[in-house]
Amino acid sequence: MPYVTDVYYIQANDQALSAEAEGEADLENTQTLVKLGDEIHKPEDKMILNPDAILFVENIADDSGVAEAIRSNDQ
Repeated sequence: MPYVTDVYYIQANDQALSAEAEGEADLENTQTLVKLGDEIHKPEDKMILNPDAILFVENIADDSGVAEAIRSNDQ
């Protein structure tokens, strides 16, 4: 079975900007890069993949925003 380690994923976070008269809030969507294993239940930093579900593999550029966020997280 193929697997990956040093797994990161993007988590969307909705944050209220302001409350309106009807109690609804305008939401701003922010994204956070999370390393697998940093969650409260502390999963192992290894993800086993179903080979039938792998559609493609992409390498990211060293100067991409994701690569920079991973490097800053490792420091």
